[in-house]
Amino acid sequence: MPIVHVRANAVDRTSAPAALAAITEAVSSAVPCAPEAVWCTFAAVDAQSIGGAARDDEGRIVYVDVWIRARTDDDGAITRALEAAAAAAATGFGVPIEDIWGTLRPVEPLRVFAGGALIDD
Repeated sequence: MPIVHVRANAVDRTSAPAALAAITEAVSSAVPCAPEAVWCTFAAVDAQSIGGAARDDEGRIVYVDVWIRARTDDDGAITRALEAAAAAAATGFGVPIEDIWGTLRPVEPLRVFAGGALIDD
């Protein structure tokens, strides 16, 4: 199950629900998996500066972290998920793709606790 965590400026709160829905669709198509298997979160960043200059709207950065298990049958699925999440976040939050900072967090067996136990497969 891919999990996508998005952090963006507080001004992005109003567009977050639609952006998360778009990210869900993009990631589920890229992996592929059912949309219900993609979980997304949004956290507002109250203050952001780039080079010491505050960024309230223009020039802001949106951070996207994708947590996903590697697939033995499809090595490219995890990188496609990251690319899809980043592109959908850029569109959904109205920022240039160059202002998306995305990271991939491959979930390894016995390194994540979810559903009441360590995930071991």
